[in-house]
Amino acid sequence: VQVDAITIRKEDLKTQEFMLSISSASIPLKAKLHVKLQRLSELKIRKAGYLTIYCDISGSGVWIRRWFTLTNEQNLRYWPSPDDEENNVPPTGEIDLHYCIDQTVNLLQRETCARPHTFELRIAVPTKKSTDHRLFASENDENDEYPTNSIIAQPFGKRTLFRFWLSADSKEDRNDWCSILNQILADLREWEVIS
Repeated sequence: VQVDAITIRKEDLKTQEFMLSISSASIPLKAKLHVKLQRLSELKIRKAGYLTIYCDISGSGVWIRRWFTLTNEQNLRYWPSPDDEENNVPPTGEIDLHYCIDQTVNLLQRETCARPHTFELRIAVPTKKSTDHRLFASENDENDEYPTNSIIAQPFGKRTLFRFWLSADSKEDRNDWCSILNQILADLREWEVIS
């Protein structure tokens, strides 16, 4: 038996209580509906391949080639090789796109970075999370944390800004990665999930 109907719009995703228009005393329900809504992306994305990432190792900038995987979880994970991913080895690092502060992926000009086919992801996380190695694992052997002030990380208000420079092997590969990343960023922004 249908008692009432409500329409839930994307603007209502943070709402936990809806009023029902139940007027009959014979229906043993309160006039409020309590819900917990969760957004699930319907994007069917799977992209994997080698990229070279600019890392801070003991205060020096070093380019390291890594196997990257991007899925519907909106996290860009990387390992030393595809075998590590296949064998369920924990990723060396993870870039959480929910914290991206740009509308689209930034292509880097030669004046900024001499390495060809390089793009940038600017990720700003609350400072207390910036040392959480599950969010951003480091290539630094000394510990599993990025310093909050380094060549790739710097204070950004109450957050820490990470500048991830990623280089593809070709222009076509770079464009493919950027296109898929931009789809995810647009989806996150559409549903206002970006932190």
